[in-house]
Amino acid sequence: MPGDTPSTPDGLKKFRKTHVLQPGNIQKHWGVAEDPKRYPAPHSYGKETYASEHVKSVIRAQDLKGLADRFNDIKEDKYGSHVREPLGAGYERVYEWPEKADNGKMEFGVTS
Repeated sequence: MPGDTPSTPDGLKKFRKTHVLQPGNIQKHWGVAEDPKRYPAPHSYGKETYASEHVKSVIRAQDLKGLADRFNDIKEDKYGSHVREPLGAGYERVYEWPEKADNGKMEFGVTS
């Protein structure tokens, strides 16, 4: 029949996107479409995650009471970031402006 178009050759079908919308088909990248299966289905790549401490135990370890809390505060006061950036408050910039700048009389830049 003159209206029939030839089908795509089997070697080129993996490059076409006509298979994407077909229901039930698993979509694979064309680069691995014809690769042989090396590993069984439940196999996963990468390495296993190491066991770690749970959040409850880590938070409980930081729950200091009494003198231990006071000693921890003394140690933390050594750091400038503890003073400038307290938890729950914004960063405090301590600028030392000249007296002229405090009143708004000082202008910056070159006048034109």
